[in-house]
Amino acid sequence: NGDVLQDDGEVEGTIAFAPMGENGFGYDPLFWSTELHKGMAEATMQEKNKISHRGKAIRKLVAIWSKKK
Repeated sequence: NGDVLQDDGEVEGTIAFAPMGENGFGYDPLFWSTELHKGMAEATMQEKNKISHRGKAIRKLVAIWSKKK
């Protein structure tokens, strides 16, 4: 119908001094999550999906879309 939905998500954290963990790619080994209290590359996929900026944005969009129906 031409509707455009847009939202965002954020992940709280800091950049680490050295890489840590084996899971992930890109910035994951250098990103310390304040929500998880560990590095993103140390987190499981389930933990990452729960706090990821993309996951948060998608959950917001699903809620918005569901209300429009």
